[in-house]
Amino acid sequence: MRRIREIVCKFDLDPRDCTWLQDALARVGAKPAEETRDFALYLDTQQAEIGGHGLAFSVRRGGEITSEDLKSAVANVAAGLLEPPGWVRCVEPLSAATPGEARRWLGSFLHRRDALRSLHVLFQIETQASRWHLRAGEADVAVRVECARVSANRSQTSLAAVTFLCEAEPLDFFRLLAEISAKLRLSAEEIALRGYRFCAILRDSHVTAFAPKLTTSMDAATAFRTIARACVDHFLVNEVAVRKQRDREAVHQCRIALRRLSTSLRLFSSLVSGPGRAVLRSDLKGLKAYLQKARDLDVLIADVIAPAIGDTPPDATARLLRSVEARRDAAYGELIAALSAPETAGLLLRIVGWIEAGDWSLDPERDDRRCEKIPRFAERELAKAARKFKERCARLEEASQELRHQIRIRAKNLRYGSEFFEALIATPHGKPARKRFRAFVAALRDLQTVLGRQNDVRMAQRFFASLAQKVGAESAERAAIETLVASIDAPETEFRRKARKARRALAEIKPFWSEL
Repeated sequence: MRRIREIVCKFDLDPRDCTWLQDALARVGAKPAEETRDFALYLDTQQAEIGGHGLAFSVRRGGEITSEDLKSAVANVAAGLLEPPGWVRCVEPLSAATPGEARRWLGSFLHRRDALRSLHVLFQIETQASRWHLRAGEADVAVRVECARVSANRSQTSLAAVTFLCEAEPLDFFRLLAEISAKLRLSAEEIALRGYRFCAILRDSHVTAFAPKLTTSMDAATAFRTIARACVDHFLVNEVAVRKQRDREAVHQCRIALRRLSTSLRLFSSLVSGPGRAVLRSDLKGLKAYLQKARDLDVLIADVIAPAIGDTPPDATARLLRSVEARRDAAYGELIAALSAPETAGLLLRIVGWIEAGDWSLDPERDDRRCEKIPRFAERELAKAARKFKERCARLEEASQELRHQIRIRAKNLRYGSEFFEALIATPHGKPARKRFRAFVAALRDLQTVLGRQNDVRMAQRFFASLAQKVGAESAERAAIETLVASIDAPETEFRRKARKARRALAEIKPFWSEL
């Protein structure tokens, strides 16, 4: 028998589509429950220290707000009173990437002598929220539609978001979402973060991977869902920066997010293998290809060509660089178009639906595996993966290029798989295990770096070999290509020395997973 679980899905919404969404909800039988009005003043330092730690700090009040109420609240805040009469203090995460220790930092910050005087109102958000309830099959669904007006420095903008909360049968819930999600886009961010961006205080920037919030009491199925949803959230918070800012590091982080998702599918294959997983992996290939093309050209330019040509390259080399940059710009255009497409929004929703309620969760023969406690599962799977990886690395220095490439991929899988379980060793008595965990991850990262550098060189050589076939044999550009290729070779002796050192360092580290 399936257990009832709470599932939350948050979406960005164009403010112009709020009426459309309410009509769509009514068509599927949703009933409006209540409407509320909320006014919030968001406080921070001039350097946005609180927002920089991933938090929004505000004072808020419901109901009608007069101009005098607002002036009085602002004056109280300026005087250091962080909870004006009739207002309530509120702290909320800006996104799914907000670290757990951020609230502890804020507590320490507010106890500083100068903290209260350093805070001022950055922006205001007035929110009209409507709550809806509906039944979808066996699912009981609550919906909150937020239409907000952000004001700062005499400028205003409108934002909207919608949150769906399911407290029953997930299959029916995701069927419902599929019916009404045409203009919705999954999000891992809060409206307050977009308020920061509107004020140009925080920009759309990349976010590195964050540890899933696991606990030792979780079963394997819950842990998988937590890990996989964290991978999706990691992708969501970075794809915004790619679409809006063309942030190059965000492209890299999007790739990492999807690789981590693939790692979770591999690590938990005993639970989740089957037709649904196969379809998901196939559907992701196209999106991964767009990301890889853009990222490969970024690496080629920044890590290979730029160091080789210096600050004053010859004219032919400069033209070659501009040609590669044009290819990179075109690749970014294709990537942004793909990320912005409704098909990608639909794909991401299907992925979340499969994570929460896919075919893997319906197989009665896997009940015991799904119910296994995650520390035991992690210890067994990491031990098996580490043993196989070390066997593959035994002859790394003599391995073929193809095998080295496979070892590099498996090093990433083992590192990401280990990082998933970081929260399980974050206990007071886990200091030795944490030390070994950090050493193990660092050793894998070092090995990745050695293998990655060689992979970058091989990729560059293949790229230039293909490019050379398209230009004249006697042209200046052909000569520039040949000069570049000659300058980026990776000596085999140096690779073997570094690979041997990294491999031996990894072999000396005791496993951390035996103490999860």
